[in-house]
Parts: sequence; structure tokens; C-alpha cells
Amino acid sequence: MGQAAHTPGFTDDLAEKLCFDDAALPSMPEAVQQIRQSLNGNGVTISKLSQIIQKDPVLATRIVRAGNSAMYRTVQPVESVSDAVMRMGLSRTQNIALVLLKNSFQARHELIKYRIGWLWAESLHVASIAHVLADHYDFISSDRAVLGGLLQNVGALLLLTIIDEKLSDLKHDAILDVMIKQYASEFGAKLLTHWEMDAELIAVAQNRNNWSRSHAEAPDLADLILLAKCCLQYDLDANYGLPQHRSLPAFEKLQATYPLQVELEKLIQDNSGRIDSMRNMLAA
Repeated sequence: MGQAAHTPGFTDDLAEKLCFDDAALPSMPEAVQQIRQSLNGNGVTISKLSQIIQKDPVLATRIVRAGNSAMYRTVQPVESVSDAVMRMGLSRTQNIALVLLKNSFQARHELIKYRIGWLWAESLHVASIAHVLADHYDFISSDRAVLGGLLQNVGALLLLTIIDEKLSDLKHDAILDVMIKQYASEFGAKLLTHWEMDAELIAVAQNRNNWSRSHAEAPDLADLILLAKCCLQYDLDANYGLPQHRSLPAFEKLQATYPLQVELEKLIQDNSGRIDSMRNMLAA
């Protein structure tokens, strides 16, 4: 598509041609939806949640495998869904189930399929870093932080699947970067609203890569996820072209309220084993 792919007029014309407004929003996987509904109710029990999970063999296998992962392994192995749920807790079980969301984003074009896989792997990594940061910025649970990390890229993933459905041919992927930058936040907000997620999670999707985000309120989940994403460069040797964390208003706000006792780079590097264990568990 050449240089034209980088012009605002070209992307606007393509967006109009693709008619994004008529795109159907995917439903949340049934098992995940039932788990969320159970957790939002007052009478959820491990037995009830286990029964829901067992209706989906793929999810049940994933939950048991997570219960036996390095994150939660003990001398006594997990042999049932209920044992795994008891070991991990209800909120963490929900996060494992949410990994099934990846199945909602499929593609025919190899370039788009690769990009979806890359973005999903990034989400797992950001969620794992957020899990560590939440323990040090003590205003949100680590499980909630993982949830934010898992959902921050859903708008980009949805956008890619729609492009895949509507374009008959795609030889160059430069246009994907432009379209994601322009529309991913909007699509993320639409999808999470459709899934009846709360305003804090919608703000996470709306502000993916909004490095200059600044607000008068107390630090929130979107701030934490932005910082976690920035920290990818400290957990890998690869250069993502990410900003330095000290330039982020989100970091300044978090530090002003919950100052770290160590340098952020060192915190991430010292916890690299824990981050890897979480990533492996989420990806299993």
C-alpha cells in the first residue's frame, strides 16, 4: 500500500470503506461470562464456580494446569477443578478464564494473524508485570492489575479481526499500525462497554499507549497499566521504542502517592523470574 498508508486521508477513506460502525461486536465466551456473573453475585461458592468451569473441558484443563504451575505449585498436586480454584482463589481463576478471550480474535490473513498473536503475547507480558507492580503501588490488588493488563489491547485485537473480515487482500502491514493507532482505543471502549465491564477497565482500553495521560484524580488502574507496558523494555533486551518511565505523568503520580523504595528498572529485573512464571501460567 506504500506511502499512502501513512496519510490521514487514506486511513479515513479506508475506515469509511470498511464501515467500522456496522461491525458486529463479539460476545464474551459463555464460560467466562458465567464466571463473571457468579463473582458479581453474593452467593458464589467454589463448588458452584467449579461446576461452571467443568462444563467447558478446555477451560477446565487450563484451570487445573494453572493450579499446578510454578506460581501455585505445592507438595500436593492439584487433581480437580475445585482444588485448583481453592488454591488460586476466585479472582485469579477469573483471570485464567479470561485468557480464553484470545479465541474471539481470529484471522485469515497471515500478516493479521501474526499481529494478533504478537499483541496477545504483549498483553500477557504487561499483565505479568502489572501483577508485580501492584504489590509495590499499594492501591489495587494484583489480580485486578492482571485483569487490566489482559484487556488493554482488546481494541486493537478487535480492529484487526474486523479488517481481516472486510479486506480481501493484504500484502503490507504498514496500514495496520496506522489503523491501530487511530482506532484501537475507540474499539476497546466499545467492546468493554458491550461486555459490561466497569468504567475503570474501559479507561484502561481507552488509554493504551496514551503516554502523556494526565488527570487530577488519584492514581488508577490505567496509570498502572501504562507504566507496566513501559516496563517491557526493562524485562527484555529488545527495544520496543517505548518512552522512559520517568517521562510518564502516570509514573510521577504513582511515585508521589506510593513512592518505590528501589529503582523501577531494578524492581522489574529482580522480579523477572516471577514475571516469567506468571506469563507461562497465563499462556499455558
